Amino acid sequence: MQAILGAWNTSTPNPESNLAGWNSAQKYPCEQEDGIGIPNWRGVQCITRIKCQLNVTTSIWECSSFIVALTLQSASITGSLPPEIGNISTLTTL
Repeated sequence: MQAILGAWNTSTPNPESNLAGWNSAQKYPCEQEDGIGIPNWRGVQCITRIKCQLNVTTSIWECSSFIVALTLQSASITGSLPPEIGNISTLTTL
């Protein structure tokens, strides 16, 4: 997602609103500090795996989340589709 952000951040007008929440410091948009798993990245939809595991060291439940959709039709994105999108193997909607 960082490569996709890098490509679109330079070609999209008003990236702070059109790509609202897209954060270069956050490695993966489905992982949220609050643990809820709802991404802040505009147009990114994730699904959390139902089977979670308890981390016995931290006593925190850990669940896997996956990007399943990028819905950015109203984000005024310009430029080409970055080839890195092909690396999102769980993507079902673009």
